[in-house]
Amino acid sequence: MLTGYCDYYSQESRTCSTKIVLGGKNETEDFQANLQFRILSKDFTFPPYGPINGAKLIQRNGIRLKNQNHLYTSADPCWNRTTPISNGLTARNSLCCMSMDSYNPGCLYYKSTTSSSYNDKKVVFYVIYDFSETAYSLLVNIDQAPQDSTITVLSYSQDISTQTCQASTKQPTVKCLLKLSKLNTYDIRYITNFNTNEDGIVTIIVGANSQVTSPNVSKKNRCIDFGIPGNSTEFCCGYM
Repeated sequence: MLTGYCDYYSQESRTCSTKIVLGGKNETEDFQANLQFRILSKDFTFPPYGPINGAKLIQRNGIRLKNQNHLYTSADPCWNRTTPISNGLTARNSLCCMSMDSYNPGCLYYKSTTSSSYNDKKVVFYVIYDFSETAYSLLVNIDQAPQDSTITVLSYSQDISTQTCQASTKQPTVKCLLKLSKLNTYDIRYITNFNTNEDGIVTIIVGANSQVTSPNVSKKNRCIDFGIPGNSTEFCCGYM
């Protein structure tokens, strides 16, 4: 349980702060905790309001997340919630990330965008790669493809059987949870239902703190383009 006390009535500015210690948690350990409030009058003449579910404190792979594992970004830095308490009253809460650079020095995720043409057929799709200490996920999204198409993304590693994640024009966004390779190397390829020849997307090498070391992208060097005419890929560091 996380505990803290803030005496609102002793502050002339009607603001107050308190420090909540995440006991036993370090910068890389995953955790999730509920942040709840109870409100008391100055003289305790009315019953306390609460507990009010203020927010969730979530850390995964050293990254602080909102509820439902959504990312804090500079465009959307707050987790907001309105909670009914009693007698028709509601509590409005916001939990915000105040400093993006110090909060996240590395890439939060990685994204490849691939554009390919086969005769008169063109496909455009992206893959979001999210690495953790226990698994990694692929989110495949089809932006453009002929009707009734499928795109299957394949992940090859020497120590693991081939892993796949398939999206279709009927279900254009699919997320798959895959096993980690002890060799930390993943050759990512894809096939379509109208072209079963494998085409390369990217070869990924993962280093410390689940950060990709190859291709060499970062917050300062965000994207790298590679491929051949008719089959090009942009690989990017995502941090917002």
